[in-house]
Order: sequence, then structure tokens, then C-alpha cells
Amino acid sequence: MRIIVALILLQTLCFKFLAHPDSVYIFTTLGTEPYGRIGIGILELIVSILLFTNRTTWLGALLTTGLMAGAIFSHLTQLGIEVKGDGGTLFYMAVGTWVLSLVILWAKRKDIRLSTKNLIMHSTTSPGGWFKPLVVLAILWNGMGFYNFYAQLTISVENIAKLPAPEQALMTDVPLWTTIAFAIRVFAGTLGSIGLLIQKPWA
Repeated sequence: MRIIVALILLQTLCFKFLAHPDSVYIFTTLGTEPYGRIGIGILELIVSILLFTNRTTWLGALLTTGLMAGAIFSHLTQLGIEVKGDGGTLFYMAVGTWVLSLVILWAKRKDIRLSTKNLIMHSTTSPGGWFKPLVVLAILWNGMGFYNFYAQLTISVENIAKLPAPEQALMTDVPLWTTIAFAIRVFAGTLGSIGLLIQKPWA
């Protein structure tokens, strides 16, 4: 199952790295082209490697749930279920991959508990060499979310008018609660990641 998820991510990152027109369209609509497209592609590559490695499968699955949750949220708030007449293929693929990653997480729950136990046992000592790269990755991830949030708030009427009619309706009818939830996620995630980097207990 983890191999299936990894192959799905590798397929989608190829579209991102090769600047496929559909991929460029999606991230242009989200206001994060090209940095969001390339950044997400890099994250998908890292997650795929984690999924292929049995010891880090649970971490790859955990990050996949985050990636797919972001994709699903983007479809529901900006892109729409159907993108450029694909019949909802990308949306349902994101939902399916999200469900599969949750199943993998459940199957690897013992590994998560073991990793958490080891982390607690070593909490009085300096973190291992894996800690800072992982936290930097989290900061970059949240930074892209911050940029996406800013782009969504500041998109001009002129740029909205350039979008297809369905996307225009989505951009002008975004519920307030989704914007608040987006803001909480972005600011809390960024602040928490920075706190982890400087090793603050509240993080």
C-alpha cells in the first residue's frame, strides 16, 4: 500500500517538475506559481523516499496526509472538484491517497509509539541529527502555506476576472470560516515550527 502511495506522489511530482500545463494552471489559480509547484514537488519527492523506507514509512504517511489535506482544501475552496474538465479525477485521487495514508498510519501505529517513546527517553539530551532538517522542512512547508494564504487574501479583482467562471465564483464566495481556519493553521504551524527550531518547550 505504501508503494502505491509513493508511486502516486512520484507521478504527480513529475507533472510539477516538468511544468505540465495542468499543474501550472492549478498553481497559477492558487497564486503560488512557480514556487508552490516546485516546493510541493520537492516535498512529494522527500515523502516518497520516506514511504519507500520501511523504518520511516509512518512519517511519510503522516506527511502525505498533510499534503493531501492541503490539496483537498484547495479543491474545495479555490480549484473546484473538477479542474479543466477532468471529471474530478485529481480531487478523487487526492481523497483516495489521503485515505490510504491514514490506513498506513493505522497499520504503523506501533512504529509511531516506539518513535515517540524514544523521543521522550532522549528528551533530556540534544536532539539527533535528523531533528533540524525535519524542522527546517516543516518551516518551508508552513512558509508555502503562509504564501498561499497571503496570495488568497490579496488577489486583485483584475486577476480574479482572468480566471474561468467556476474559479471566479469560488474566489468570491469563500466562506469566512475557511479563511479563519486557514489562518489558524498557517500561523500556528509556522510559529510551532520556529519554536521547535529554537527548542522552546511550548512548541
